[in-house]
Amino acid sequence: TGPEAELGYMLRPDLHGRGIGGLAARAAVAHAFATRDITQVKADIWADNVASARLLTRMGFVRTVQEQVMAKARGVMTASETWVLTRGDWESLEDAAKTG
Repeated sequence: TGPEAELGYMLRPDLHGRGIGGLAARAAVAHAFATRDITQVKADIWADNVASARLLTRMGFVRTVQEQVMAKARGVMTASETWVLTRGDWESLEDAAKTG
């Protein structure tokens, strides 16, 4: 695959549902592809985090791995998902957005 970056974010619950996460994630991914020689951006989320899965889907990420991991924060085995956005997919989506 080549060099990659990782996307991570966390918002206070009172800020959920306002579009802040999407704006920040898009800005971070755009910056990463514009300033780094990377082939993809990766994001790991808990499988029960529906809002993050929706956000990643809207951005063009594709789920690539599902596994059970020990979640230190939860103290139990937890379903985890890895999502990937390639540079080519990002550029195609950005071109489509510009042409409307």
